Amino acid sequence: MSNPTDEILYRVAEVVRARCIDEAQSAFEQGGMSGLCAEGRWDLAMDRLRSLDLESMVRAALNANPVRPAGR
Repeated sequence: MSNPTDEILYRVAEVVRARCIDEAQSAFEQGGMSGLCAEGRWDLAMDRLRSLDLESMVRAALNANPVRPAGR
């Protein structure tokens, strides 16, 4: 990464991506246990992704990786 800000943004993006993958997989599996067909399971996973609170995920990722001033 070229600068600390890019590194922070990358870490936040990685956290958000991992959470989205986990949520989609969970919804897909739950749909299967509920007897949904593949298309229904996919729809359920997409609905879960659309309903995620991205702001809270970004805030949590930033709190887990606080910005530290240079030289400290």
